[in-house]
Amino acid sequence: MHALAELQDVADALEPVDWAATELGPVSDWDLRLRTLAGLVLRQSAPACLFWGARGTMIFNGAWKEALGPLQAAAFGRSVDTASEGVAHVYRTALSGGTDETCLAFADALMPMMWRLLVDAGSARLSCIPVPGADGAAMGLLVQHSIERRGATEPATGVPDRVGFLLRLSDALRRLNDPERIQTVGTHMLDEVLRADWATFTEIDPEEAGRAKAPPDGRAVSPTPAVLASHDLGDAGSAWRMLGEGMPLAVRDVRDPSGVPLGALGDVVADPDLASFRARLTVPVLRSDRLASVMTVCFEDPHDWSVDEIAIAHEAAVRIWESVERARAESSLRLNEARHRALFESIDEGVCLYERLPLRPDGLRDYRYINMNPAMQEMFGIPDLSGQSIRDNFPDEIEAWYDDYDRVLDTGEPIRVVRESDPQGMVLEMFVTRVEDQSRKVLLAVMQEVTARVRAEAVLRAEEARKAFLLRLSDAIRPLRDPREVMHVATQLTGAHFGTANAEFAMIEHQDGEDWYVVEGSYAAPGHASVDGRYRVADFPGVTDTLLGGESLVVHEVAADPFLTEDEKASYKTIGVASFAQVPLVADGRLVALLTAHDPEPRDWTDDEVALLEDIAGRTWGAVERARAEDALRESERRLRKVLDGMGEAFGIIDRDFRIITQNKAALDLDGRSLDEIRGRTHWEVYPGTEHSEVGALYRRVLAEQVPVTLEHHYTYPTGGTSWLEMRAFPVPEGLAVFWRDITPRKKAEEALRQSERRLRMAQKAAGVATFDWEIGSHAVRWSPEALSMMGLRPGALGGTYEDWIAMIHPDDLSRATQEIEWALEDGELEGEWRIVRPDGSTISALVRGTVERDDQGRAVRLTGAQLDVTDMRLSEELTRLRIDHLSDLIDEFRRRLDKGSA
Repeated sequence: MHALAELQDVADALEPVDWAATELGPVSDWDLRLRTLAGLVLRQSAPACLFWGARGTMIFNGAWKEALGPLQAAAFGRSVDTASEGVAHVYRTALSGGTDETCLAFADALMPMMWRLLVDAGSARLSCIPVPGADGAAMGLLVQHSIERRGATEPATGVPDRVGFLLRLSDALRRLNDPERIQTVGTHMLDEVLRADWATFTEIDPEEAGRAKAPPDGRAVSPTPAVLASHDLGDAGSAWRMLGEGMPLAVRDVRDPSGVPLGALGDVVADPDLASFRARLTVPVLRSDRLASVMTVCFEDPHDWSVDEIAIAHEAAVRIWESVERARAESSLRLNEARHRALFESIDEGVCLYERLPLRPDGLRDYRYINMNPAMQEMFGIPDLSGQSIRDNFPDEIEAWYDDYDRVLDTGEPIRVVRESDPQGMVLEMFVTRVEDQSRKVLLAVMQEVTARVRAEAVLRAEEARKAFLLRLSDAIRPLRDPREVMHVATQLTGAHFGTANAEFAMIEHQDGEDWYVVEGSYAAPGHASVDGRYRVADFPGVTDTLLGGESLVVHEVAADPFLTEDEKASYKTIGVASFAQVPLVADGRLVALLTAHDPEPRDWTDDEVALLEDIAGRTWGAVERARAEDALRESERRLRKVLDGMGEAFGIIDRDFRIITQNKAALDLDGRSLDEIRGRTHWEVYPGTEHSEVGALYRRVLAEQVPVTLEHHYTYPTGGTSWLEMRAFPVPEGLAVFWRDITPRKKAEEALRQSERRLRMAQKAAGVATFDWEIGSHAVRWSPEALSMMGLRPGALGGTYEDWIAMIHPDDLSRATQEIEWALEDGELEGEWRIVRPDGSTISALVRGTVERDDQGRAVRLTGAQLDVTDMRLSEELTRLRIDHLSDLIDEFRRRLDKGSA
């Protein structure tokens, strides 16, 4: 249901635009990539905008629209060139280039449109990411607001103190009454703070749109007021429209065609000498959606404008414009009565005339309104109080107001005061002067509500102080490596900053079946005892339950707090805590630590203080976890290095650019160089000739296909030596992991074995000796070529099993042969002789000898032996036996004859 709701929200956001009339076409025709990115942009909370297509059609979310302002927000669904021709040019360059540099240039070009968002977030830039299409070419650019680009505690280098300058500017302009002098002083101060070569303030004639009043000379050197005149602004194209929509024009170099064009406007809003300046910044001041004035700042050389410089120039322009308007209003109020009435009724500021009354019966001073204009009535939400007492209508106003009134009336010296009016709930800036006619002296007051401005300045001061503290905290804990030291330093700074009696980090530990708050290295103000120690979590059950929910706990007065139980109040009293603020740190639903600041007296903790304490806790815990992670990483790296260095096999890691990240001891020993000599260099530099060899092909294949590959490679070293290496490469996140070892001895042994086998075969062939190898478990038998020839078989004709072997034994010898084989498996040696029947029916006699190989359990696993054809020898022996037998017969016959003759 949630996903469907999100899809409906996206559809609703896209509906107001007739997309068919844009280059994107109807939403139904959008491809999956465009629909997905549009939905992503519209659903995310941070400001984001998708620029799509050749014209950069804009799709942005509510946060981006809010930052643009009401005028620029109408750009949704429009192409980027409708916002700015210069920005459109940079967009097209970034789209076609697609490089980090062109994308960064486009983000910079958007800065004037988004400067309010960026300066408030303390961020220096927007991030820009090209969106590739199916062919790899960029289809659009995704721009997002990235707060991490410049941290909240990191001030921009080279940027003036904006808050301090604006306060000084306000103070300086407040004392001035001449509009021309206000412009001269204001531009002079802006010129100095920005270190610019020129600054000028130009008013736009409200009666004749498109005409500007020439300002006093804004040059920082020898400012001389000029005679006001009018100049046609001409057709300034997109620059004029951009100013009218409230967008600053920031041009790094007017001679650079990729910059935002100023057109004719850039040359007429200031002195003609402006043509010699290359970097220009023009910021508009709008009133009632109308361009009221512009401030132009120039440098003679190209200049990269920062968000802070735009903010300073804009806010200075607003203050100068308001001061000019105020000065003119005050000047007008000094005119004669007839002219005064018309102005009195029409001026935007609250204006009133009032006179002093005699002391009241209660001894208090009082004044009476003579006249008040409608703006004052609207400002205070009151009817026309002309003729009525100020004291009667505002009885709670402080006496300081009456002190000011009396001083102006008695001395005639006008004053300007900014003061909070508690009964009205607002801050007023009031100019009070004495007005005299022939009959009396009365007071004239011109006032405006400056609550938002004054409170914003107060917030800025507080924020500056907060940022300064967080920066000091970050600088203090950044170099620390011990988690306990990180917490100790953080609590010392925290306690001192808040001015509390104590501040501490408490770690949660489980021991002896109980959970404990363990405090070490806490902060204790002078005169206060440390709270280091162990505290049972069970003594604070309600507090712990609240903290487990991840919610900070603030108690202004322990004794009067309705949330705490009586036992908890007693526990806090025991350790001298009367008020506290606690921030929990919860991980995986478990309370792991908490940061506490507390006092022995009641204290009203403000929301800002609690927010700062939460920020401190988060930053400090982040540093603690970073320190722990770094410890774990160092230990892991130490163990890994120990394992790697203990390996007998060489090992190394290469990144995706083929640069060597690390190698183990075995690799370095094999190479003869140290790790420092080769780390960071490419493999091709360290091992010349490998880039275009089978090694280079191996590495590129592993990276491209993400598969492991093995290779045996004969490498020639730069010194001329050679060796055989067995290499195994595997894909890893960093790039490649490579194992290798020197197999030169093995290769030499294999070659020696081949030569030995060749010589043996030649000897076997010459001697007629055949060999066989029987793997007993698989019954597989391998025969030498001599054996096949001996048995009258051609290669491949004899099966490869034990059964094929014994099938060729003469039937009369088979029983004896198998019996001898079985005896051999028992006693380890085979000695036998049997006849073998050849395929052609002939018979040979074979003398067989063999040795049995056994495994670790003593089981026979292999019988290897030799077979010799002894047919001729056996035939010769048979012939000799027959001849002997025949000779014996002859001898016997001869003896019989001799015996017979003797008889």
